[in-house]
Amino acid sequence: MGRYQERKIRKMGMNPDQIATAKAALFLVLRKSLADAGLTTVADDVLICPLCWKEKRLDELSLEHCIPGSVSGETFALTCTPCNNTHGSKLDSHLKGYQALTDALKGKGAVRVRMNDAGRRAAANMEFEPDKGIHFKIVGKATREDAWKSIKKSREAGDTSPFKVTMQLGHTIVGLKVGLLRAGYLLMFRRFGYWFASTPAAAQIRDRIMNPSAIVPDVMSLTGEFRDFPVSLDTDHVLIQADINGVRFIFVVIRLKRETESIHFAMMPLPHERQNEFFALAEQHAKHNPVMTFENIPPSAIIL
Repeated sequence: MGRYQERKIRKMGMNPDQIATAKAALFLVLRKSLADAGLTTVADDVLICPLCWKEKRLDELSLEHCIPGSVSGETFALTCTPCNNTHGSKLDSHLKGYQALTDALKGKGAVRVRMNDAGRRAAANMEFEPDKGIHFKIVGKATREDAWKSIKKSREAGDTSPFKVTMQLGHTIVGLKVGLLRAGYLLMFRRFGYWFASTPAAAQIRDRIMNPSAIVPDVMSLTGEFRDFPVSLDTDHVLIQADINGVRFIFVVIRLKRETESIHFAMMPLPHERQNEFFALAEQHAKHNPVMTFENIPPSAIIL
């Protein structure tokens, strides 16, 4: 077992035997879902990976957090090991990086930066405190000794001249958006199985997740962040039924949590005779509603 897989097992809070039991139980559930969706495989001991859509044996599949464990994800799906370990970890890092920045901006952490103070370069942590503003702590081990000593000396002598700062963010906007799309897709698969994943619209979402060069569907219109979500989430996600002009879809509400939390969404199409209209309608909706808000959520709209 590799070190990466060992770290994932520790984060799951389960021992290898418990993981094997959970994996086998989920495999049986998904085998039934596969049959119910009218899909067939070459043998009874394989599933179709919901991401790469290739047939995989049980020993080629692994439990994966739908929302990364690094941001308090609690719900698991089965994906093939390459999709989980390689592709998944790259996108997971964007969600973790975004939430680390969110924590820092709320005074619960620091952002790594590079300082350039009159040609003297240093690595530093930039911290935000509500009552004291922004301050910097130079990381001595990552900075030449003569540089940080010179900076310290001049600043203590009263030098208040500006200096340049380059923030080292742990995410990109596109990476964050595709990561949210991936999390939303896996949560839909975990809840609805192959009934959802086998649809043409789900295939388009899958291709957008797996293909870095793909530009459709538009992740900017399908994902986002709620600024004022009206419900306090005590779980990592919730599914809310909605529609745009009569085309049904699901708001997959996604909680990212470290020191603080942020609430995001991914819009996922449901099987529907007008499903092919969903992506265009979602783009139009995003243009007219750049900030997504919920005022009241009818209990009947929430899917447990």
